[in-house]
Amino acid sequence: MHNASASYENLSANAARAVRLLGTLPARIFDPDMVAAVCNTDHREAAGILHELLIAQLVHDPRPDEQRTAGNSPGCSLHDLVSDLAQQQARAETPKARREARRRWVEWYLLAATQAEARLTPSHRTLPRSPTYIRDGRDLFEGLPDSSVLAWLQYRPSELRSAVRTAHEEGWWDLAWQLVDAMWPQFHRRHTEDWISIHEDYGLPAAELDGNLIAIRRMLTTLGDALRSAGRYDEALAHYTRALASAQRHPHRRDEAQALDGIGACHQHTGHPAAAIRELSKSLWIREEIGYERGVGLSQIRLAEVLADQGDTQVALDLLTQARQSLRNIPDPHYAARAQALLGRIHVRTGYLTTGMTLLKEAEAEFLTTGSLPWQAHLLEWRAEAVCEAGQFNEAHDLYYASLQLYQSVPSPRDVHRLETALEKLAAEAKRAAERTATNEAPE
Repeated sequence: MHNASASYENLSANAARAVRLLGTLPARIFDPDMVAAVCNTDHREAAGILHELLIAQLVHDPRPDEQRTAGNSPGCSLHDLVSDLAQQQARAETPKARREARRRWVEWYLLAATQAEARLTPSHRTLPRSPTYIRDGRDLFEGLPDSSVLAWLQYRPSELRSAVRTAHEEGWWDLAWQLVDAMWPQFHRRHTEDWISIHEDYGLPAAELDGNLIAIRRMLTTLGDALRSAGRYDEALAHYTRALASAQRHPHRRDEAQALDGIGACHQHTGHPAAAIRELSKSLWIREEIGYERGVGLSQIRLAEVLADQGDTQVALDLLTQARQSLRNIPDPHYAARAQALLGRIHVRTGYLTTGMTLLKEAEAEFLTTGSLPWQAHLLEWRAEAVCEAGQFNEAHDLYYASLQLYQSVPSPRDVHRLETALEKLAAEAKRAAERTATNEAPE
């Protein structure tokens, strides 16, 4: 590699200072907007700085050539040797300047993640943000489709986690939990252990240290959601119960309903339908009372699932139809698709296979648009169950296998185990069916 020190010495004053400030960050990806925030300059000058660093070979653009189009801002990285040099040169900056650079970097990620959250989950309640430096910024995703916004979020999990960790280490408790909160669109599309760990390690402790009751309850319920998705129902129930107690002690009806919804879901999954219906009905009643339309739709979906399992099919279908319509109007495409998926499954289970399969396929297409891998996997699995009942074993195998691959990519060990078991049972059933056919066709 070329002499990084000599290249650094030949930089303009602004570019050299940018290298020093970037050297203070636990970051791997730099684009003009982020550099502008860290260096307290505008987008145009920051783009010029990155271009100068590219020419000096102090950064490189790892994107494929086809992505390097005019007007497409580079996402650059420092070469390893340059990263060491930048960290050394950063010592020339004052401790105050280094700390400000780190805070600006954290606040920029908070701005970007919050903008992504607003685009991808517009109906999700965004809690207040409290930046010091990056109070305003251009729309980072203007003109981009939602799929590109989601790709941006999913491309930077390590960067976002580093920003959360930096905020926590610096004692910026409000920024730490706000960043975790802003990452919701990434978490609720992929049920992973990262969802649990970032809440346990940073989100909930930071909210508690910040003393913000609403933030504490948000971290408790979203952590509860993650634990429930992982099948850790006792732990999830404990977090929901704590959130409920707080919402009742310091009256907050919306948070009370959210905690009741989580408690009801835990009872649903642990085989206590009567308790589930009781708590979910309370949540629905509160949400109707306070006029929280999206929450009403979510409670209707959850309650419909339990009622359908108890054989109260028509009420379940009515609730899901209402939820589907209201969530499409809000709009909340993720949960509207979920209502459609459950409508399809109930139709299949009650013998209306053609209608049910149509609804399942429509929901699957909608989840492809929203980017929810777990629900794409669910839909493939449910379609496999339907065609298996019809004796279409080859198609069922292909659908089960496709579902298994998605569960493996999430990853979701519980679901992977269930799909592997389903494939084994399918193979055995197909073998028995083939043997019966051979026996019936054998000459007397």
